[in-house]
Amino acid sequence: MPLRTWFRALYHLTQSKGGISSIELGRRLGVTQTTAWKIKHKLAQVMMEREAGKRLKGRIELMTPIMAAVETTPQGKPIRLKLRRVAGFSSAEIAKMAKTVSTRQQRGQ
Repeated sequence: MPLRTWFRALYHLTQSKGGISSIELGRRLGVTQTTAWKIKHKLAQVMMEREAGKRLKGRIELMTPIMAAVETTPQGKPIRLKLRRVAGFSSAEIAKMAKTVSTRQQRGQ
């Protein structure tokens, strides 16, 4: 793979706000989806390894686990988002949020 293609892939991966699928990356680079997937994962691995040895400095915030519920159209486009802090990602916590979200939705909240 030409070095220019790798740089273009890196550009597309870092400039896509919501991420980019390997199918879309393949279209943009003019390569197959499989090749784009391999490039994407190799670049992600390198970026992860580069950051692995760096320690955080200064003020550090630990994020509370959150769960997201998204209401979508029949076509899968998001309409509304509900975020809730949870104690963890257990089945009980998921069921509790599902019940809360669906109960409020039925009441029109």
